[in-house]
Amino acid sequence: MKRVLSMLLAACLCCGLLAGCGGNSETEEKQKKKEKTKEYIEESQIAELFTNPDSFKGKYVVLTGQIFVEPEKSEGTTALQAWHDPQNAQNNFIIHYSGSESFSTNNYIKVDGRIEGTFEGENMMGGIVTAPLIKADKIEVMSYIEAVTPTIKELTPENAISEQNGISLKVDKIEFAENETRIYMTETNSSVDKFCMSTYSMKIIQNGQQIEQDMASISSFEGAYAELASDILPNASSSGIIVFPVIDSSASFQIYAEGFSDNWELEFAPFTIDIAAQ
Repeated sequence: MKRVLSMLLAACLCCGLLAGCGGNSETEEKQKKKEKTKEYIEESQIAELFTNPDSFKGKYVVLTGQIFVEPEKSEGTTALQAWHDPQNAQNNFIIHYSGSESFSTNNYIKVDGRIEGTFEGENMMGGIVTAPLIKADKIEVMSYIEAVTPTIKELTPENAISEQNGISLKVDKIEFAENETRIYMTETNSSVDKFCMSTYSMKIIQNGQQIEQDMASISSFEGAYAELASDILPNASSSGIIVFPVIDSSASFQIYAEGFSDNWELEFAPFTIDIAAQ
């Protein structure tokens, strides 16, 4: 990363020297007007940006990503390297930033800046690495959900709760994303006995189809989603996120769960919660 920072600083120095040679007031005025008009590339062009950064040099872009190398800072300049596709460790890009904020490895960020062309350097193995170079005007730290699996549609259903024998299961919120469905739930044990909710066997029933949880999803780990407890002590509660595959956000569905109490004299029917289409 130090090599990245030193090369960035050198590039900036060269640009500064060139800018200081032989210009006139008319040229400077045109440059100022050009800088005020920012031309952003389309989202559909981002894939091409990673294959041919030079073709977009001078234009602007908004990119999200995850920092995967320890940031380097020197003389007020910060150099960052991030994956635009962190889940597959693909499409890395280099950021040059002069702001005062600090960043850390694994931070998810949104970068708004000018495309400077192609950065070329060496990796730890001595191989040549090329990546888009972005001179950032603004960098915003984001959450995992905002950067990787943003919400397309959100529901906050009313009275979405199932209760029996002092045990309640409530749906607080539902978020639909392109690659997953997140169900935010709260369990409450108002009884005098410990209760076990079978959180890993919760299901969705939609359009007559039974939908299991997405056990292959890495979002719960990567996004540090709150975990819904299986064992709930008396007079306690637990809140968390259950991840399902993509479902039809325009259709009604039912959430199905089972559980049992340490008091074997108590009988429990399945907990079912109907979510109306909105």
